[in-house]
Amino acid sequence: MFRRRWSGLPKDPVFSSNLKDLGYFVNDQDEIRNIGNPNYYFKYYLTKNGRVNDRQRFHFSGKNQLLPLFLLLATDFQQKRSAISSTHVLRKKA
Repeated sequence: MFRRRWSGLPKDPVFSSNLKDLGYFVNDQDEIRNIGNPNYYFKYYLTKNGRVNDRQRFHFSGKNQLLPLFLLLATDFQQKRSAISSTHVLRKKA
């Protein structure tokens, strides 16, 4: 039986949660595109290592979950907490 030690495993890759550092940008149609080639969307297979691909996708999707909120806040919406359900509600600034 083989035994693998933690010290023998490769280090987990660290990716930035910034779209520009990941190599992507948001175009005029609010689509996320590759900086190197704007015709391409997200490139999942960076390497043959599945762990590296999954880590990049994790950081990319984490940034994408907050992107719609940032776009709404940039268009004069503000985030308020509703007293009834205690969830976040976006309302137009008065």
